[in-house]
Amino acid sequence: MLASLDAHDDLHSGMKRENKITVILGKKGYGKTSYTVAQTRELKRLIIFDYNREYEAGKVITHPKELIAQLRLNMDSFFRLIFRPDPNIDIDLHFDFFSTICFKVQNYTVVFEEIDLVSKAGVMPLGLKQIINYGRHQAINVLALSRRAHMVPRDLTANADAIVTFNQQEPRDIKYLTDYMGQAGEKVRDLKKTDTFSEFLEWENGQVRMGKINFVDKRISYN
Repeated sequence: MLASLDAHDDLHSGMKRENKITVILGKKGYGKTSYTVAQTRELKRLIIFDYNREYEAGKVITHPKELIAQLRLNMDSFFRLIFRPDPNIDIDLHFDFFSTICFKVQNYTVVFEEIDLVSKAGVMPLGLKQIINYGRHQAINVLALSRRAHMVPRDLTANADAIVTFNQQEPRDIKYLTDYMGQAGEKVRDLKKTDTFSEFLEWENGQVRMGKINFVDKRISYN
């Protein structure tokens, strides 16, 4: 049933095969989802694993078969699909189907909310592992969200092109972040959050910069 998705390509089939993997970290309510909304607002080809039911800009679906049907229908055009797993079905089983289907698609961005709920530091579902390790050949961009830095699968952070973190306080998480950001990672303790904005650190290609997500209009600015 999934194999037939391989036969399709999209409007940008001639593009260079490459991708970007971004890991987004922070406690609940600190801005991870708002940051992701800002980064994906203009995307035309997007799939979201919306475990917490927080995304609205797209077609909401709840079953893997419906996801397959939508992808077959729109494979050569645009799609914004929000997959909300049925709470009555085991989340691991749902995510396994979801990630396996997603690996069959090319030239798009996938968002994995609460990645630490469906994988552990040393273990990832097969579909997720394929996307992280081989998604470059499919031109699959990844945004993976997690509450705790040290709970993110190691293969994911090892392949990450960018790491974004909001305020963190736990010593293990601070150590994890300083391994990537150097001494700049220590600043994560002092990142501010108010009712209207939340500060973050963004590491990419060895460079670190501080930014802010505005909760009101879901817009990002940099210092």
